[in-house]
Amino acid sequence: MAKIENTTVYPTVTPAASDLLIATDVSDNNKTVTFLVSDLLGQSTLQDLQSVLNTGNSAVSSMFITGNIVVTGSVVPDSISAGGSLGAVGQVLTSTGTGIEWSSVSNTQTLQQTLFNGNSATGLDMNIDQGVVNITSGGLNLDNASNLSVGGVSTLSGDVNLGTTLNFGATTTISDYSNSVGTPGQVLTSTGTGVQWSSAAGTTPSLQQVLTVGNTATSIAINMVGNGAFTTSATNVMTLASNNTFSGTNTFTSDIEVDGTIEDGTGAVGTAGQVLSSTGSGVQWIDAASATTPTLQTVLTAGDTATENINLTGNIDLTGSMIFQPSSTINAGGNVGVNGQVLTSTGGGLTWSNVSVNPTLNDVLGNGNTSGLSMVLTGSSTITVPTIIPTNIQDTLGSNGIAGYVLTVNAAGTGIEWQSVTGASVNSVTAIAAGTSTGNAITITPTTGTVTVASNAYAGGSNVGHVPAGGAAGQYLDGAAGAWITLPSGGGTMSSFIISDSVTTQTINDGNTISFLVGTPAFSAGTGMTATVSATDTVTF
Repeated sequence: MAKIENTTVYPTVTPAASDLLIATDVSDNNKTVTFLVSDLLGQSTLQDLQSVLNTGNSAVSSMFITGNIVVTGSVVPDSISAGGSLGAVGQVLTSTGTGIEWSSVSNTQTLQQTLFNGNSATGLDMNIDQGVVNITSGGLNLDNASNLSVGGVSTLSGDVNLGTTLNFGATTTISDYSNSVGTPGQVLTSTGTGVQWSSAAGTTPSLQQVLTVGNTATSIAINMVGNGAFTTSATNVMTLASNNTFSGTNTFTSDIEVDGTIEDGTGAVGTAGQVLSSTGSGVQWIDAASATTPTLQTVLTAGDTATENINLTGNIDLTGSMIFQPSSTINAGGNVGVNGQVLTSTGGGLTWSNVSVNPTLNDVLGNGNTSGLSMVLTGSSTITVPTIIPTNIQDTLGSNGIAGYVLTVNAAGTGIEWQSVTGASVNSVTAIAAGTSTGNAITITPTTGTVTVASNAYAGGSNVGHVPAGGAAGQYLDGAAGAWITLPSGGGTMSSFIISDSVTTQTINDGNTISFLVGTPAFSAGTGMTATVSATDTVTF
């Protein structure tokens, strides 16, 4: 016999409900038996995912899915592996375009990462408490509608180009290089290397000269228009203690350190663990778990192995396979079952059942003893039953026979056939114990093959049979009961009696003699009784 793995001898096919499986009947001395594939299906061993999850939605084994999972509820994982990594603290799951990976876009992300996701904010303030905004090789661009409010000291080590009006408040001063704020009427002039307040009329001081004279402005705004840029060197520090509005595009090519909070488009500063996410028209603080909305396919593509439980409250639709590792378990009804049990439906959930993948015939019939399918036995298989109630019996040729045919072994001795009684032969005739007649005196069964003949005793009525056993002197065979009956002793009452002309006396049970004479009936006392009757008269005693 070839090995099962020899697919040339045993080709791989798609199983049909009527296909046969070979198994071992452990309840009957490990006999080799066969059953249909449909018999297994009738044991409720095939479950839908909802029934499995209803029984228990926790597992410690991996779930490998090659198709899609559609979840209408929530997915609550303890961990998610992406690219073979569980990520680092604060990272979020993002798409790579062809899969997913753990990204540092989190509540501790750098400004570079934030601006890479989106460097525009509308209607939002950026508040920095005791921090410094450093701009290297970049610029601070404010359009015509923008305001730059500086409440502290601004130190500018580079040139400042103003394309519009520089407004000073009533008490604003500009210190020159000597820290002088000038005197009334003085103008800020260039010294060639700096600026200073000068009383010379008509001079045009540089910004350095102006700032040298006084670099503090109170309640006065600096408005920059046109294509000018606000540029600082790498060593400059801009300290802003005020609320600043940026309505244009601001590009930061280095880190932004935020020691305070960042408000989103709703004015919220978020909660611990939330990340700043784009709404399409602004930004909003959202939970890190929902920073991206990957499909389960993208999650499983990144990594389909998990060592934690999966708890589902919704549905999972699978078009692929669910593969359980050898150490995997399914919790159904609070337990993971025992060896040999299968997962079955309780109607309201799932439970581990003793109806195994190798059920006994009693298990099968206990679940349902009616089937529209045929039962085919091969080899030396036999069926032993106390009673068979067939609708039809089909012979080896597939025939159900016709009226008057009997079932007999065919001439070759390889099967059974329906044959007419006249066409069948009698192998032997055996007389068996007598029975009781139910119409016929002799019972012959069968009419072909090994024949037995039984003589039936008379059972009364219209039945025909031999004289029943028994009987004693004085008894008679009763036609109603079909049994020997004893007349009661001491005589009795005779309702009527008819005699012929040649009879003159009649002996009754007690031995007395009655004489009958032609004429009017008369009865005498004593040891006899006399009556005179005609030949056709009836005498009643």
